[in-house]
Amino acid sequence: MEEDRVWDELSAVKEGVVEQTQRLLRARVLNLVGADTPEAAFLEGDRMWRLNRYTQALEELRVSLGAEPEPHYLRLLQTLLNARLAFVRSLSLRPDFYRLFAYTVGKLR
Repeated sequence: MEEDRVWDELSAVKEGVVEQTQRLLRARVLNLVGADTPEAAFLEGDRMWRLNRYTQALEELRVSLGAEPEPHYLRLLQTLLNARLAFVRSLSLRPDFYRLFAYTVGKLR
């Protein structure tokens, strides 16, 4: 199935976006449900996550764009998986961003 192939090929983008989004939102969500868990409780797990290179690559692109973290990742979650890389690529016309994008996409494959 075509959708399954796209899902497999873009798993790095999916995993990186989902992981970074949950890191951004978890304190607020836990607070809403009454689970007062300090952020320090998550640091070791975050540091050891096997796909950190994906979140780091996506963060490089976000920082280069000057985008605020939460709106940026929520917008990526709203974007169809097979359109996410094209969406990020469309966010800037700067040549230095194009170079960073090309370098970063290599890390995401």
